[in-house]
Amino acid sequence: MALATIKQQRRALHLTQQELASRAGVSQSYIAKIEAGLIDPSYSLAKKILDTLESERYAQQPTAKEIMTTPLITCKETDGIKKIVQQMKKHAISQIPVREEKRIIGLVTEKGIVQEILGEQARAFTAQDVMQAAPPTIDADTPLEVIRGILKYTPIIIVMRKSTPHGSITRADLLNRYT
Repeated sequence: MALATIKQQRRALHLTQQELASRAGVSQSYIAKIEAGLIDPSYSLAKKILDTLESERYAQQPTAKEIMTTPLITCKETDGIKKIVQQMKKHAISQIPVREEKRIIGLVTEKGIVQEILGEQARAFTAQDVMQAAPPTIDADTPLEVIRGILKYTPIIIVMRKSTPHGSITRADLLNRYT
């Protein structure tokens, strides 16, 4: 972020010069002079102001608890694939975390079911037969920027509250938020 964008950033965050100055530990007139291009602050003060803006932008983001889908639909390791597929259809989801008491131990996906079962002899498959590694978990207060970064690498994130799985966030949840 450049000094020339401080005014735009501040306004985008709905901060007054006084609010930014107070949070950055400088005077309001100092912010005004920087925004007007009348002074060039020292590196340390410029960094402090830009860090304050970044911190404020981060703090204003929605958190996992605002984005997540609840209740968390899960299955057990011993649940049959037919039951899991029925759950997927019923809730219009393509993946189901596998739960063992208060822990998520794996993930069953449509793709995983199709890959494992296709061409196999008829037998009773369970979640244990097709589950993948457990998806990542985050705290309910995790900001959107972190969530977006994680969803680049995984289709689902489990949201925890007090060490208990409480909800989930998928890429579809983010798309639904902006449509």
